[in-house]
Amino acid sequence: MQQQAMAQAAVQRLVMQRRRAQAALDRVDRSVYGLCCDCGMEIGLDRLLSDPAAPFCRDCQEERDAAR
Repeated sequence: MQQQAMAQAAVQRLVMQRRRAQAALDRVDRSVYGLCCDCGMEIGLDRLLSDPAAPFCRDCQEERDAAR
């Protein structure tokens, strides 16, 4: 049972990573890659280097995290 749950969690992580990557590619196609999906400001290069699929700038992401 535990192995099955771990496998399902791994599949869910992969599905989420694929969705994030596809969303980033869609932003590239629309010429808005690197711009925050909330405020429209540029996402810092350091953030994009650490997470190329990041949809939000650091400030907007921190606000989202705080709201949870």
